[in-house]
Amino acid sequence: MKFSISHSNTALTIIIEDSAETIFHIELPGEQDNIAGWYIRFTYLRKTQPQELNELLGAIPQLLEIQVDEDAHPTYLNVLYAMFQWTGEENHELQKQSSTEHDIPNLYGLHQQLKHALFNFEE
Repeated sequence: MKFSISHSNTALTIIIEDSAETIFHIELPGEQDNIAGWYIRFTYLRKTQPQELNELLGAIPQLLEIQVDEDAHPTYLNVLYAMFQWTGEENHELQKQSSTEHDIPNLYGLHQQLKHALFNFEE
């Protein structure tokens, strides 16, 4: 699995690939490459392109185990932290609705994996 970015004057392109298969590809205005920008993007994808979001969510466990190029590291951390916040909020909303049908499988598990990867450090 590979997480790569490229910059243009106004946009940032993110590509997540597994071997030759593109798992996730998105262009984002450069000023939105922050936690709030990614959170908004995940919410937008949930409403407009749920299949693409589900593919990204399915890749999270592998993404947590990869080495990322130094220039991509800030974006990688923004994506992971925003995904942590988004999965937590989305899971909370689903629980409030008392919905037994979840169209995002294992949302709680993904949130816990992100929490562990972002906040539990081994010395």
